[in-house]
Amino acid sequence: MPEISEMKNLLETIKKADAGDADAQYRVAWYMIYEDQKEEVGVDWGERAVEYFELAGSQGHGDAMLDLGAMYIAGRGVKYDKEKAVYWYKKAAEMLYPKAFRCLIYALDIPCEYFDPQTDDTNYRAIYEYAFKGALLGEQNALYILGDLFFSGKYARRNQRLAYDLFCKSWDLIDDKEDDCYADVCLRIGECYLKGMAEIQDVEEAEDYLRHAMESYEFRRANGDLAEFIDPGYNRAQALIKEINSGKAYEGLNPITEHSEDGYNGFLTKMENFDENSYEEAFLLYTRYAMSGGDVRKEALSNLSLMYKNGLGVEKDEAFAALCGSKSLEGTGDN
Repeated sequence: MPEISEMKNLLETIKKADAGDADAQYRVAWYMIYEDQKEEVGVDWGERAVEYFELAGSQGHGDAMLDLGAMYIAGRGVKYDKEKAVYWYKKAAEMLYPKAFRCLIYALDIPCEYFDPQTDDTNYRAIYEYAFKGALLGEQNALYILGDLFFSGKYARRNQRLAYDLFCKSWDLIDDKEDDCYADVCLRIGECYLKGMAEIQDVEEAEDYLRHAMESYEFRRANGDLAEFIDPGYNRAQALIKEINSGKAYEGLNPITEHSEDGYNGFLTKMENFDENSYEEAFLLYTRYAMSGGDVRKEALSNLSLMYKNGLGVEKDEAFAALCGSKSLEGTGDN
């Protein structure tokens, strides 16, 4: 988050903003709306902040687009307007700005599949695609949300080992304990270790992750995060630790997985009689293998590139098609 520590610096930043500096425009707008979130934002300040955010966004400033969307989704300084929020999130997504995809997911009022896999009135197709795009760009929230969908088997075919791999990829991208997804990822990895969905079953490692999750949830609660974002994870981690302390024995599970080159090649054989109804199955298969490793991943990414370039079963997206194509060449010497 931007900082403007003194009034002199604020005035200098405003001058730069009025001269057209996109980063200065963003910093001034952010200061007006988010510097003190306990205070209400007046209409005048809200309108001025929108103007600065829009000016910065028109110059391709991704954070300005997302924070303007956040103003509308929260009704802070402006009237609540979900359509305008999504408009700005999509503008950032068109630039392949990684955080835009997590914002689009949350704008869909996503239920947490990790806690509530029975919810049926949700656009899982959109959530899955946004999560996949964000995950391919290395956005840590998108990675663990995609993992949740594989963990629960909603929309994507259930694949707990791939879910664990995605949780770990998210973990590797977390900078520190104050990251907003630190607790959520700790919880998920901890449960995977406890129930044998990781490389090995390790109760001590599980308890360590779960305790870190609880500590992080407590920190977030103390810093004003809403209970709806804290309590489900905290309560689940607490319940799992109680089970560990009670001596409950978990047999090592065989994680459900469908992740083999044989399955991929079998699908390609079936595609000899390909028709338009096969696009959805192809999308699911290619995205699943695109998150794996090896030569199959490269082929899956290459096929996804063609799908997005030509709008085959997906909304046409030439920028994302180019990204898939580029990633399909990584490590081949052709890039």
